[in-house]
Amino acid sequence: QAKPSLNMANRKVRNAEPADGDNKQEDVEITQEDLDRKQKILANRSKKRIYFGMKRSEIFKFKPTAVSEKSTLFGMSEYIKEIIKDDYTNVERIIDTPRDLTGQEGRLQFQVETMKNFLIEVGLFVVYLSQQCNNTNCNKMQATSKFRYRCSAHRKPKDCNAIQYCVHTLDLFTERLNNKEYNVTSPNYPKQIPQNKAKKDIGDLCRRVYRIFAHAFFHHQQLFDNYESTHLLCTRFIMFFRKYQLVPNALFKREIQIPAASLYFNRQQRKQKLTQYFARRKQIEQQQKAELESAKRHASISSQDEFMKNSAIAELESDEVY
Repeated sequence: QAKPSLNMANRKVRNAEPADGDNKQEDVEITQEDLDRKQKILANRSKKRIYFGMKRSEIFKFKPTAVSEKSTLFGMSEYIKEIIKDDYTNVERIIDTPRDLTGQEGRLQFQVETMKNFLIEVGLFVVYLSQQCNNTNCNKMQATSKFRYRCSAHRKPKDCNAIQYCVHTLDLFTERLNNKEYNVTSPNYPKQIPQNKAKKDIGDLCRRVYRIFAHAFFHHQQLFDNYESTHLLCTRFIMFFRKYQLVPNALFKREIQIPAASLYFNRQQRKQKLTQYFARRKQIEQQQKAELESAKRHASISSQDEFMKNSAIAELESDEVY
């Protein structure tokens, strides 16, 4: 087949170009009515939707709604996640029972839902620890050499390595707290949560999850400090079970204690302490980066010097002709 000539191609392009009259753009005047209509549309938008052009940091920038205003089956769980995303440093507000929930039954429901959310958050923390915590580095579940823990997720307690202990513990209590008697969204949900059983399960969960934090602090302190500064997970967890007295003081004192200086219990000094920690970490990261670049330059210069020493260099006379 014959290829089209260049003149034909140019003719087609010229024919496709718009006429001069088409290039003129009409000026559109925006009236006050148009601006009012735009503001009305933006005001009616649901702030929890993701719109085109939104930044990642803006997606969850909305005010939490009360539990009673939610029409979903998981309203209480959504409320807990919303207040954490709104300001994770306001620990007192996060662990406080919502005003919508009244009486002992509402208080117990909030505790159960909060513990379910803790299981999810601690699971993410365990994934974060797994970059260092593995069968090679931590073949025993312990917090220092004095406190060693056996995994009770089996019929007979057995020795599991640290990461397996964490996973087995979270799996065990996830199964328990998602039982029908604790599931408030189930159509077969009982009128009342069994209070004695709930307190026993939540108390056992608190003690065993605390051991995960203790292992992380005493064996992976740098990872613990970094994660705690951006989530305040351990601080919130301890303040939660202390406020509602979920673990008796006699039992908790038997556990190894994480130093209060590494946590953020004081409300007045919390943000200042976090600011100081972030500044110190940034300084350390810059120092490490400078040392790494210096080592790379030194290694490059050393390799060049070694190459020049071992290379055969022939000095050429000026009168040699090639």
